[in-house]
Amino acid sequence: MTVQKHDGSVFPALTNKNEVIAAKKIYKWEILGHYAGKRFFEKIYDKGAHALGGLLINIDSYSYGCEKMFISGFREGNITIYINACTTYASGDESVSLPKRNVSFINHKENGVTIPFVIAMDDIEPGESLWLDYGKQYWQVMNTPINVDEEDN
Repeated sequence: MTVQKHDGSVFPALTNKNEVIAAKKIYKWEILGHYAGKRFFEKIYDKGAHALGGLLINIDSYSYGCEKMFISGFREGNITIYINACTTYASGDESVSLPKRNVSFINHKENGVTIPFVIAMDDIEPGESLWLDYGKQYWQVMNTPINVDEEDN
């Protein structure tokens, strides 16, 4: 896999943003790697949201969440954090020819710790972009404004 700048042909918002491209043929069911980054747990994340302010969008942007925990790849991830979403679940997505999801998350649990891996759902030819579905919950978080001035209750 390699990273290049997206040309904006799929989603204009991705113009000049990083995207992951297959450098060689990737076969269906091939594990591409684990989603790496810093782990945040619900209480730590909620407490830190006020202090992080504007940085929070970057932490959320490169993240994967499950089971009251999320992993932020912002400044700490590997190449898998640059795999773009095949949908944003926005109402305008219906009018766009969306890319087909060709990779997916699969979770492995070891000693109570969830480790997400990215796995190929189809054969992917060299030069093809990799596309994930991050899910509706991810986009609800991404589209919810954070009020950092709000008082703690």
